[in-house]
Amino acid sequence: QAHMAAAAAAATSSSGGARDPGALPFPTALGYYALAVNGAKGGCTKYLTLQYLNYARWTAQQHSCNLPSALGIMARTYLFNAEGQLRPLGLFKLWWPYVTLVNETVHWGMKVPLAMQLYSGCREAGLGPHLGLFLGVAASSAGEAVVTGWSERFGVHMGLRQIGSYRESYRLAREARGGALSSAYAGAVGLWVRNFS
Repeated sequence: QAHMAAAAAAATSSSGGARDPGALPFPTALGYYALAVNGAKGGCTKYLTLQYLNYARWTAQQHSCNLPSALGIMARTYLFNAEGQLRPLGLFKLWWPYVTLVNETVHWGMKVPLAMQLYSGCREAGLGPHLGLFLGVAASSAGEAVVTGWSERFGVHMGLRQIGSYRESYRLAREARGGALSSAYAGAVGLWVRNFS
């Protein structure tokens, strides 16, 4: 009987009937998709709720002032006209530049699933959990910088210098830096450090 039970168990295993107890209850690809969609929604929400703080940070750097003073500058610039009359719709200018919506949505949509995928690959390559995690996150941060680095530079140009044209922003960056790639991705190394940290 023991021999028959073992044979039956082997047959069940070979036919795919046995399930790995450590396996996920859904396809792995579906899990990565859910993480990407959830991350993208989070990035969109971050833009909608916090973009005015990004703009305030840029304004504070531009005018060498603190955050309350920067918010005051933004309010005087966009919420009131030259005659001092209130312009309520000017509130939406505090979310300028809108390209940041693309930046945040793509950045957070790819961050977690890409890092998990690269971490798994590093562990399977025998790098161990700690070095694998370090290299996986470093590589995923580099991927984020490649995909969104161009919009980071453009967003700062639009915020600080009121440049509304991507072509004009790129022209100014190329005049300052010379090379085409370094101009397109000006500030990308800083973006990588921020994302990796």
